[in-house]
Amino acid sequence: MGRMSGRSGERPMERPCGVSAREAGGSILLEGRVPSWQDKIDFGYFAAKSGYRGVVNDLEVAGAEWAGAERLAAAEGAPSDRPLEGQCLDVAIVGAGVIGCAIARELAKWDIKTILIEKEGDVAVHTSSRNDGMIHDGFAAKPGSLTAKYNVLGNRLW
Repeated sequence: MGRMSGRSGERPMERPCGVSAREAGGSILLEGRVPSWQDKIDFGYFAAKSGYRGVVNDLEVAGAEWAGAERLAAAEGAPSDRPLEGQCLDVAIVGAGVIGCAIARELAKWDIKTILIEKEGDVAVHTSSRNDGMIHDGFAAKPGSLTAKYNVLGNRLW
């Protein structure tokens, strides 16, 4: 039986497990097999509280299957599940909001191999998409104020 503590406020639990943990690049890597999804989650929380920069929870859940990879591989003309394997990139930008996209655009001007990684299905999905796109012309700023000055200067740049 493996002994572990659960999320904060819970008492320690006794659970059967075949889990190993090892340090890898400043992170903790969890490997093995657990009986339930809740066990996988609990081990992840426990590892996250242990002071490492990151947690790689590579635990398998007994009886759980993810058929996505098999379906994808079986599909005719399906892309590889490792499309970047063998690629040598110079820069990886995480987050395709306004800032991430602006950085990628600037780097595209140079001979730099760049990848822009976004967790959503499109760019600028969250905060960046909430911008109304208005360029402030200074009509609402108090004349002579610093805000009015910068609005005018910014509009000249646009």
